[in-house]
Amino acid sequence: MNYNSNTSKLKDDLIKELNECKRRVSELEKIEVERKKIEKELKESEERFRKMFEISPDLLALVDKDGVFIEANPAMRRSLGKNPVGKSIFEVLPKEVAEKRMKRIKGVIENNEVVTFEDSRDGREFVNTLLPIILKGKRYCMVIAREITEIRKMNKLLNTINEINSLIVYEKDSKRLFEKASKLLANLRDCYSVWIGLRENDDVFQIAYYGELKPHLEKMAIKDLACFSEAINERRAIIRKKEERVKTCPFYDPFKNHSCLILPMNVDNETLGFLVIYSTYILPASDEIGLLQTLANDLAFANRAIELDEAKRKAYRQIEKNIEEFAILVDQIRNPLSIISGTAELEVKDEEVRRILLEGVGRINEVVKRLDKGWLDSEEVRRFLRKYLT
Repeated sequence: MNYNSNTSKLKDDLIKELNECKRRVSELEKIEVERKKIEKELKESEERFRKMFEISPDLLALVDKDGVFIEANPAMRRSLGKNPVGKSIFEVLPKEVAEKRMKRIKGVIENNEVVTFEDSRDGREFVNTLLPIILKGKRYCMVIAREITEIRKMNKLLNTINEINSLIVYEKDSKRLFEKASKLLANLRDCYSVWIGLRENDDVFQIAYYGELKPHLEKMAIKDLACFSEAINERRAIIRKKEERVKTCPFYDPFKNHSCLILPMNVDNETLGFLVIYSTYILPASDEIGLLQTLANDLAFANRAIELDEAKRKAYRQIEKNIEEFAILVDQIRNPLSIISGTAELEVKDEEVRRILLEGVGRINEVVKRLDKGWLDSEEVRRFLRKYLT
């Protein structure tokens, strides 16, 4: 009896132990499934991060506390012109830029803080974000940079165009308008000098210039300048890179290192002149050229408007002079008529002759009255013109 009891208990214990093992195995299987799931998710996450890192247009890099590049995405490598991995930032960047960035990188890692700042290198401008990151127990600095050179250029160009548009509204002298416009454009970073000339028959005359070295003569024949002729025929901006100017530009020698952009000043299906920009840098992109061409056309329209306004003022001055002479002429007619009338009544004895003379004087007086009325009407016209043209 005792034997059977012990056997039964042992059996029950074994069953319990077996069930416990099964439960543990089941839990382990679940843990293994969960582990594999997590591993898969981590791998997928890592792959997504790696793809994002590789294809990101932003400049991305991982740098250690000594300023050595651990990782760099293709955008960063393209921007630097080399693969910086394994190199110190002092080997990759200009000394002054490297020193400032190294100081910021150390601060980010030591203080565990995020820093955003702007700087420049080789004439290019960047906005940078540095953030601390821990990988395998070690602290690193993640660099996220974006080049803003073109944005800044476009913003400055738009501001300059807005200033010139304000001048177009308020400036009533073409020469002053062109001089101020050329100065504003020449102050853009990419512009070495700006020249503006207006057409007169088959020649072009300089109206305004601003820059380091005067590139053109005061007067030039269009037929001698292939770029001007092309701009007239095509009615669009013409680009002449410095390499091309060797063959085509008569002003190549003093401007060996400069490319130029020729913008025809078009209005009413006519090219009034040219806006020429010389640059030591890369010439503007197509969207910037589009804005500059619109500006050149606006300047042409302003010039035409100023010419028309001056013509109106000149016409008004002539009308005013004519009206004054008209009044004097009427008085000069009226005074002799009074003398003729008085003389006829007092001195002419022949009644028929006197009648004929007085009738003639009467007819002339009627004409003078009509002239007087015309003068009054002209005065109304003069007051109207004076209101809008003076």
